[in-house]
Amino acid sequence: MLREKAEETGKALLFSFVVAWLSFVSGVRAAPAPPAQPADGPGGRSYVHASMKQFGPYWANFSFWDNSRQYYIFEPADPAPESAPVVLFLHGWLSSKPDGYLEWIRHMVRKGYIVVWARYDAFFRPFTTFADNAVETWAHALGRLQNRPWENHVTPATDRLGQIETAIVGHSAGGYLSAIVAARAADYRYAIPRPRAVVAIEPGALGWIPYEDLGAIDPDTKFLVVIGDEDDAVCKATAQTIWSGIPQVPDAIRDFLVVMSENYGKPDLVASLWFPNTPGYFDTAHEGARDYFVT
Repeated sequence: MLREKAEETGKALLFSFVVAWLSFVSGVRAAPAPPAQPADGPGGRSYVHASMKQFGPYWANFSFWDNSRQYYIFEPADPAPESAPVVLFLHGWLSSKPDGYLEWIRHMVRKGYIVVWARYDAFFRPFTTFADNAVETWAHALGRLQNRPWENHVTPATDRLGQIETAIVGHSAGGYLSAIVAARAADYRYAIPRPRAVVAIEPGALGWIPYEDLGAIDPDTKFLVVIGDEDDAVCKATAQTIWSGIPQVPDAIRDFLVVMSENYGKPDLVASLWFPNTPGYFDTAHEGARDYFVT
């Protein structure tokens, strides 16, 4: 009797040891994975709209020969809202189509925003024209949304004073341009609304795009500057110039964020110039944790 109990106890201990060992080996072999998209929050999957509609390409002031003033409009659908705020999206230099940011755009649209992807450059167009092109294209896109009901666009949302509710998001050269466009919005001659918020991610092209006084930016504008720790190509000097150029915006509504790279699991999460793109171009991953928790 005692011998049988001892054998059973030995078998149970051996079984427990084998299970523990297999669990340990399995844990060693399985590389840690980045977190998935959260259920809610700004980067979460709690979407108001099931899909988006794409319109375009269009050209500002019908300059069909000049792709440096080309734009697309993306609108929420299923269900389509009666109105929505409008986000101007300014791409990186020579990103000639919105495809490189499509999942980022889709995310914003399904959260309830109209997104205008505006091209400001084309081959052989000088950097000195970029800001003018961006402003002209933005104004034309807003005019289309407001004044062409037969195209069946979602109506831009307005505040109690009748001003269109807008924000500006930019990446790389578009990040620097986002601040410049916000500054020009203070001048009525440009006929563009003052944005409620500006997000400049990996801003670049300082010294190429002519400097502009950012002191004209409305002090009530929420402002976010984002750089990556491994972006040595374009962003750090430009980001610091933008930050020092907007002292009129109080710290309570502005922030400067540094995204840190992480190579603990797979894939590596590298905070380089390319991390905001969503197809994985020059990057270690497609849409993922950096998109959900940063952009």
